Amino acid sequence: TALHGVKLSLNQLFFMQVEHQVKDAVSQGAVILRGGKRLEGSFMEPTLLAKVTTDMLCTREETFGPLLPVLK
Repeated sequence: TALHGVKLSLNQLFFMQVEHQVKDAVSQGAVILRGGKRLEGSFMEPTLLAKVTTDMLCTREETFGPLLPVLK
């Protein structure tokens, strides 16, 4: 798979998607209760988000990673 001319693995794309969803949620008021950090390679800690609303990407897009949003 290519993104802007750079060849990425599916794991990298999934990591980028989860990272983007977490950043979007936090920017809209969600709170990271656990995890949220990048691990070695394209892996991410299991992440628990609180104060999530249905306006956030993590509730509107399918997530292919260790992300659990808890709605208000």
